[in-house]
Amino acid sequence: GDAGSVAQAQQDTWTTEAARKQGVQLIETRDPGGSPAFPVQAGDLLFFTNSGTSFGATNTINSVIVVNAKTRKPIGMTDLELEWTQGFVSHGMGVSPDGRYVYLPGQAPRNAKNPSSILVLDGRTLKIRQIIASGGERPHHVKNFRDWTGKDRVLFEDFNWTNNAPNGKGFFVLDPEDNNKVFGGMTPGELRGNPYSGFTAPDGRYVYYTMPAPDHSIRVATEGWLAKIDMQTWKVVQHIPMHRYPIWTVFTR
Repeated sequence: GDAGSVAQAQQDTWTTEAARKQGVQLIETRDPGGSPAFPVQAGDLLFFTNSGTSFGATNTINSVIVVNAKTRKPIGMTDLELEWTQGFVSHGMGVSPDGRYVYLPGQAPRNAKNPSSILVLDGRTLKIRQIIASGGERPHHVKNFRDWTGKDRVLFEDFNWTNNAPNGKGFFVLDPEDNNKVFGGMTPGELRGNPYSGFTAPDGRYVYYTMPAPDHSIRVATEGWLAKIDMQTWKVVQHIPMHRYPIWTVFTR
């Protein structure tokens, strides 16, 4: 793909205090303009998915595929620079609620020139708009939600387990309405544990993080817990004991 024009991140005002605390950096900002990467008409429903390179996959690059949900046919696919996608691994991807951005986390292969990163793609051209690096081991999961004030947010978490990723940066929240700046988040130190997967409550104020024991050697014998976090104060307000290996959270009325 065409990289377009590149602006050095140091020249903009993207870095917030929350980004400094988490160690999250904007590596590049690019012009993602150009022709749409897929056809779309008013009323179409689109499904975005990703194709990674792990767990026995025969793919060689990390990519995003767009599917027309009504016809169930693929209509578009990313064509991104190999230095940011070849051998990179993604455990999912996300789309901003307004469809403007597509977020593709990429865990860099060993000896890669470029670090593990989050590729923020334009939702129509599928070109890179921003490259964000947490400075941790690997970006892991991404989800979108609407917070208690009615603002759309995007939740990212690093791969944080101590024995596999000792430099995980916890989780952080981006603001898609403000150039994807870091709005808030928490480090493993603040959580007093290693967050695995977070899920926001329907009220948009609280996020629940599963907290397995930090090391495989003790995970089957030591209880984990569920951390309820107030995203208005960025404080843990409740620890809920769980047996052994808490990993997922769902909500019901």
